[in-house]
Amino acid sequence: AIEEIKRCRHDYGMCGLKIYSTPEMSIAEPAMIPILETCAELKMPILAHTTPQECEFLLSAVPEVHFIMAHAGAQPYAHGDWNRAIMVAQRFTNLYLDTASSAIDTGFVEACVAALGASRIIFGTDIPLLDPWPQLVKIRETRLSDEDRKLVMGGNILRLMGLAE
Repeated sequence: AIEEIKRCRHDYGMCGLKIYSTPEMSIAEPAMIPILETCAELKMPILAHTTPQECEFLLSAVPEVHFIMAHAGAQPYAHGDWNRAIMVAQRFTNLYLDTASSAIDTGFVEACVAALGASRIIFGTDIPLLDPWPQLVKIRETRLSDEDRKLVMGGNILRLMGLAE
C-alpha cells in the first residue's frame, strides 16, 4: 500500500487518501501506522470513515498526519457522536471534521467552529449517497462570518491538499 500511495502521488498527482473503517475491519491497528506516516511525509491528508476512538489511536501514533474524520463522527458506526469528535479534535490539532451527514443537527456547524476554529472544518456532501442540497443549506444557514464560511466551503481542503495557501 505504501509503494502504491507513493506511486500515485508522484506519477498521478494524487493529493489525498480516503480510507474506510468498519466494525469488522477497524483501521485502528498497528498496520495503519506506516500508511499514516507515509501520508504525513508526502503532505497528503487522509479522509477516513472512522470513529473518534479510532482517531485517538491513530493520531496518538502519528500526530503530524492531516486527518479528516468523515461526518464528524455522525455516522452509524461512530454512533452519531459528533460531540465526542469535537473533544478528540481538541486534543489533536491535525484532526479536521467533515460536515457531511444525514443528520441535520441545529448548531452542529457552529459548535464545531466555536470549539476548533473554522480552519479545522471541511465541507462535505457525500454525493452520491446524500443529496447535496441539505449539506449546502447546513452551511449557508449558519451564523458563520463570510470569512469562516469560505474556509469551510473550500479554503481548508484546498490548503490541506496543497492546492492553495
